[in-house]
Amino acid sequence: MIPASAFFAAGGCALGFFIAALLFASNFPGRHAQRWLGALILSVALLSLQDLLDDVRIPLEHTALGHLFDWLIFLVGPLTFIYVRRMTGSPRLRAAALFVHALPALAVVALLVPFWFAPAGEKRSLLESDYAHLPAAVDWILVIAVLHVLGYWIAALAVVRRYRHSLAREFSALEHIGLRWLSALLAINFGIWLVWAASVFVPRSASYGLAAAVVPFGLYLLGLAGWRHRDAAVRAAALPPTRARYERSGLDAEKLASLKARLAALMDLEKPWLENDLTLGTLATRTGMTTHHLSQLLNDAFGKTFFDFINELRAREVRRCLDDPAYSGRSVLEIGLAAGFNSQGALNASFRKYFGSTPGRYRRGASATATPPSA
Repeated sequence: MIPASAFFAAGGCALGFFIAALLFASNFPGRHAQRWLGALILSVALLSLQDLLDDVRIPLEHTALGHLFDWLIFLVGPLTFIYVRRMTGSPRLRAAALFVHALPALAVVALLVPFWFAPAGEKRSLLESDYAHLPAAVDWILVIAVLHVLGYWIAALAVVRRYRHSLAREFSALEHIGLRWLSALLAINFGIWLVWAASVFVPRSASYGLAAAVVPFGLYLLGLAGWRHRDAAVRAAALPPTRARYERSGLDAEKLASLKARLAALMDLEKPWLENDLTLGTLATRTGMTTHHLSQLLNDAFGKTFFDFINELRAREVRRCLDDPAYSGRSVLEIGLAAGFNSQGALNASFRKYFGSTPGRYRRGASATATPPSA
């Protein structure tokens, strides 16, 4: 009888090959990032194919198919990491670095070579022994693979966080850059990793079947979403390189005070934060400063990145409007967009950061505590 997990593996395999083909065939700026994602999806499709072959015990009849794609499990982490690097505009890795990332997979290939070249009868005996212990025993190679993927997930998360911090020094809005998609990608990846880890550390039929269903389709969902968000790769490729940190330019306290006064005068007079596409370079030009001086001023005089500096002003503008009865007929989103925010999510996140609640809740609270008009 064919196990149910085999049907999941078969469907996942077919879907994975289709999505990988779409990603490899892409031809637009930023396509190199999509091809790394395609390589990730293809690897998982081949791993699902191996699961399918093992579930129906085909390698016992055709021993050349035994453990044919198992080594690809050690490429899942590196491919995820490299995809995230490319989506954040990082430079391409050199051949030597790619080789280092591929070393664990190559090591597993070296371990499998004796099996692949063993006589058919010996391979059949080894496979029968392997199948007899599935899914009841812990496979320590898979345990290492679980930890390997987790390490790369943590590294990819660190890349996204560093990228967000670097962008926060130069941009006042980040929604259009694709960070939300990358954060979602890593969150889904972690959920998939949890299910897979459960099947490895708690080797029972139920956890094994759940992993067979969730892992391939979860990753292929990422592939489809990556295809839908391919414009994020285009935007990442088009962004100018961000500076890792501003260069110290020897500004003394007197000069910083002068620049701070100049910035305050401009903010009071022109209110540039109301522009939703405001950037560090634009504001620096208007104040007559270099971007390095403005970045240093925001850090030293205000203790803020450009993103935090601008979005706090926007949040305060929203609160001012919510406190003003003249704006009672306008929606919270309408007020937020007029204050420079690009979306409800960005508005809620900033308002909650500075005032401890969403603007909608703040408005309802203010209405509830308002003094009713006298009769």
